[in-house]
Amino acid sequence: MRVIKVGGVDYLQIVEYIRQPDGKYKVGVIKSFGKDSLENRMKAERFAAEYDRLKNLAKEYASAPKKDQRDFLQVALAVFGIILGVAVVMAILKEIFGE
Repeated sequence: MRVIKVGGVDYLQIVEYIRQPDGKYKVGVIKSFGKDSLENRMKAERFAAEYDRLKNLAKEYASAPKKDQRDFLQVALAVFGIILGVAVVMAILKEIFGE
């Protein structure tokens, strides 16, 4: 999570630092949470934790048989889709499983 200041106002973002082939890093914004407030901070922290959790679980299933990967997809959408959203879940799974 990072805080950016725009016009004197702090905003929350969940970002991922992506290493480029030249060794430099690019910032990819995964989701913005609006103005920095206690509620938005808690939502952002929960999102970040679930994002990392899903990525780690998906990596464990990456070498599983295709049937298990399909089962994982269905369960991941049901469990993580509520917090992360379907598009984010699918992006993670596509990145890990390559499909």
